[in-house]
Amino acid sequence: MVVKNSSSTFRWGAVTVLVLLGLVVATSLPGVVGVTGLRLGVPFAAMGPGPSFDVLGTTEDGQDVVEIDGAPVDQTDGQLRMLTVSVYTDLGLGDAVSMWLRGDRELVPLNSVIPANTSQEDVAEANKQAFINSESSATLAALNFLGIPLETVIAEVMEGAPAEGHFEVDDVITLVDGHPVTVPSNVSEYVASRAAGDEVTFTVRRHSEEVTIPVTLGEKDGKPYVGILMKADPSGDMTVQYRLSDIGGSSAGMMFALGVIDKLDPGDTTKGVNIAGTGTIDPDGTVGPIGGIKHKMTAAEEVGAQLFLAPADNCDEVVTKDPGSMTVAKVSSLQDAVDAIDAYAAGQPVTSCTATDE
Repeated sequence: MVVKNSSSTFRWGAVTVLVLLGLVVATSLPGVVGVTGLRLGVPFAAMGPGPSFDVLGTTEDGQDVVEIDGAPVDQTDGQLRMLTVSVYTDLGLGDAVSMWLRGDRELVPLNSVIPANTSQEDVAEANKQAFINSESSATLAALNFLGIPLETVIAEVMEGAPAEGHFEVDDVITLVDGHPVTVPSNVSEYVASRAAGDEVTFTVRRHSEEVTIPVTLGEKDGKPYVGILMKADPSGDMTVQYRLSDIGGSSAGMMFALGVIDKLDPGDTTKGVNIAGTGTIDPDGTVGPIGGIKHKMTAAEEVGAQLFLAPADNCDEVVTKDPGSMTVAKVSSLQDAVDAIDAYAAGQPVTSCTATDE
């Protein structure tokens, strides 16, 4: 989702999740000034179709959106387009009326987009963690789908946290209190089972050396914590990186995972089809619902998508939107998504949302 106000642009992946990354300067919308000279603000935001990005393509500076090193990468003729929703905030009365009159914008309560009593620091931290989680889940889901082993890597050490001064970025966690670690949830679940003040011993691989790190757990929001951001990477020399740093959030997960599969799996997963889609992804490959799907369907139509992959849990909204010339496939898992692409490319029917899904 792209959230715009008079000075900033936030890119978010779902209405209900406070996620995504950076702030990009945006052009201010015209405001309404009353006779007192004060702007007449309204407690609404406007939503509409946002930009889309081909995860099999390149960024503006020529880097692969999904970059894989250390393993053979297949070429593809198709597209896998992740979608966003533009959300405009800091609206004046005139802005809100103008957005409503356009017909392609939807007015929603402001607090449904930006929760009350949320600081910018909280937003930035939530954005960063959510994007890293989305990347990690996409990598986990794709590599699990392909049967490729994984390892847990430190993505960031939080300032002022118990981990500061002990861990380094790119440390690979192999053990926690002697328990084997392969995926980040092995660490987070174990730490959650302990108490603040407990000492936990981590074993990490730093470059080619094994390092033992004792850490006394701190407390945050009433829970024990270490203060590290983790991601799942392929074990060995293969690395997976995502280059859309200004866009993130949980709704890009399924498309990122499909991008990894397409690049690593022999053959052309997309079969030359222009595919758009949206949905969260869990490490086990489960596809979850997102916000703003009708706007994302419009964005997909605008870029000529032939096949639209829709989370099954969003079907109640999907059936209220005319898909135009697109074929809409209902998916509950990564396997469903791959099967839908195969069926469409072969000229076979796909499982779609129906009125009975409402």
